[in-house]
Amino acid sequence: MKGAARDLNSDEQKQKHLTIGYGQKLAVPGREITNMNKKMWLMLIALALFVMPVAAFANSMATNWAIGVGGSVCFDTGLGSCTGTGTALVGTGLPVTSVQGISTLLNSGTTLNITGGVLNFSDGAYGGSWTWGSGGTLSITGCITGIACDGSPLLSDDFSSAQVISLGPTSYQVEFGQIQGAINPAIATYFGIGTSFSSSSLQLTLSDTADPLLGSSFTSINAGGTINAADAASENWNLSYSLVFFGLALALFGVLTRMKLLQVVCWS
Repeated sequence: MKGAARDLNSDEQKQKHLTIGYGQKLAVPGREITNMNKKMWLMLIALALFVMPVAAFANSMATNWAIGVGGSVCFDTGLGSCTGTGTALVGTGLPVTSVQGISTLLNSGTTLNITGGVLNFSDGAYGGSWTWGSGGTLSITGCITGIACDGSPLLSDDFSSAQVISLGPTSYQVEFGQIQGAINPAIATYFGIGTSFSSSSLQLTLSDTADPLLGSSFTSINAGGTINAADAASENWNLSYSLVFFGLALALFGVLTRMKLLQVVCWS
């Protein structure tokens, strides 16, 4: 009888521990969860669900194109004897050696070597003092064995501004702004990214022993640089991310119901 009484008391105690009422505590062995704790957990989970997509957008996918030493960048204030197009800023025969995927869905961190890679660009809307406006175009050609080697451009884009900045005697830098364009579809497929991009940066370092004055003509040797072609945030959130996010949300929902922080109610 005493054993039966102990079992009954034990059952009643368990029942008390599983009883939930307004303003009461949910007691489980070793811990107690109050209504306030429930609210805190729900707030933390809501914050996590908000932060996950923001973090995904912030981690932008990109391709990084390495520009080696060689080729030339030319500007002529006169008859265009070095460019053939008057006051255009023209880059010719700049070697592009490789492209690397940065935070891409596929093959992130992988570097693809480019055979015969060449960058050419031109911008004709001169604004004075080594600045140029809209109307610039740029293209990279070459061969990536086994991926893109059919003569189609590897990358092509437009840019709305360019500027040459003096870094000191005989050293200059070319900066391009608001670049947007397209990546070869085969390269885009390899890295798991879109074929278009709407934000990019291009920086070149020039070497010129003639040390030209600001606004004067020059023909300088390219000393290397990089192009970083980044996907827009809207292109970064795709079906794969959506499926992962949905799966995580379902998993969190399952944990919450097991912990009885959420309760499923059915209406008939």
